[in-house]
Amino acid sequence: MFTEMIDSTRLDINYFYREGNINALMENAGAAIAETITELYGNKLNITIVCGNGNNGGDGIAAARILQLENNVTLVFTGALDHIKSSFIKNLISQWKLKIYGIQDLDSVLSKADLIVDAIFGTGFHGEIKEPLASAIIKINNSKKPILSVDVPSGIGSSIAVKPTKTVTFTFVKNAMDSQNSGDIITKNIGIDEKLVYESGPGDILFFPFAEKDSHKGMNGKLAIVAGWKFHGSALIAAMGAHSCSPDLVKIFSNSRNYSVIGSQVHTTMLENCEENENFMEELLKYDCILMGPGMGESDYEISTMEKILEAVNVPIVLDASAINIIGKQGKGLMGKEIVITPHKGEFKKLTGTDPTLENAKTAARKLGITIFLKGQTDIITDGTTTIFGNGGNARMTMGGTGDLLAGLLSGLISRKVSIFRASSMASFINKRAAERCMNRQKVWFGIDDMVKELPEVFMEMEKVKSKIKEM
Repeated sequence: MFTEMIDSTRLDINYFYREGNINALMENAGAAIAETITELYGNKLNITIVCGNGNNGGDGIAAARILQLENNVTLVFTGALDHIKSSFIKNLISQWKLKIYGIQDLDSVLSKADLIVDAIFGTGFHGEIKEPLASAIIKINNSKKPILSVDVPSGIGSSIAVKPTKTVTFTFVKNAMDSQNSGDIITKNIGIDEKLVYESGPGDILFFPFAEKDSHKGMNGKLAIVAGWKFHGSALIAAMGAHSCSPDLVKIFSNSRNYSVIGSQVHTTMLENCEENENFMEELLKYDCILMGPGMGESDYEISTMEKILEAVNVPIVLDASAINIIGKQGKGLMGKEIVITPHKGEFKKLTGTDPTLENAKTAARKLGITIFLKGQTDIITDGTTTIFGNGGNARMTMGGTGDLLAGLLSGLISRKVSIFRASSMASFINKRAAERCMNRQKVWFGIDDMVKELPEVFMEMEKVKSKIKEM
């Protein structure tokens, strides 16, 4: 699961959030590059390192500082040095006492090289290579010299890309990489704890889909919430969580009992009385995601209604609270459906008959063919193959409503076309982080309304962390 190139940036953000900076990673990457070159090619070489202005270029100059002790190293920067944003990279450059060449010097320096190191673009590059870099990459490829790419070949996936002899990549091999486009692939650990790879964090904001300028109503998510038939407050809390994810439309499908009371308390959420609209099922299935279960109750009528919805649904569905109980009755009827359930430990044991452990959660997810979001002090999110953990939060999250809020967050994100697994990781972090922010401000004297108010602040905080690492 965690092999996509975007996951490298996600890891950088999470590492910065936990550790305070990513400078150590750049130093470690430089050491890993130098070590790889020495192991593969030896010393006493003429090495040309072609650097871009981003973190990949920083890895290259960090390697150059080590390699110059035993080799003749030439540094080429493809962009103007005064355009570099990272203060750490600027500091590395200031310590380089030899001449730094520009892209206009590429022909002459390549002709003298025994080895070319490609540190132009990393995993953050998207799109097509433009001039003058397109010509520079063609020159590198036509040099007939050994080429070592850093992390990924620059421009991988575009029509013009570096074609290396070998690639030294960090932490894991990215899913776009193979022997055809990356040569021999060497994987190095640069100091990222494996636990961080499988932990939710602010880096998950990378999967949040911001609306395009030319988008129109309905393109950015429509969520149906089947909830509150017995306890109306659960539907309201779930809707507030969903709205924080900015879908275009949130609609609560209620019953006659609570239609009026819910309607008196919502102003930005649409409302449908399922008992007065015999075609509600047809409408329900037009939504991008369905959340079902919060505050529904467990009467025969409520259970049978949820079973019919689950049987008919062909969009991603989140099952929470009493809706979790119907999952075991469907058997092969679940095949091909995108489902995530959000049990707490007691609900998990009731559903599976097993203790709420990691291994049992993985086994149940595989058996049922669904994603399980097992809530707890550490959330366990698993599809049976890949597992991610959500840490954080505090003891105040035992209050009623935090599960409804999480279900709303999760389904709101899924309605925005975020995959179930990515949405689960993001929702876990946001929900727990909102509780932490409340605790910081109000100690234990906060409630669900306070957490709701913190949700936009958590999204903003995630964005700020993402932006901050660009300046490191």
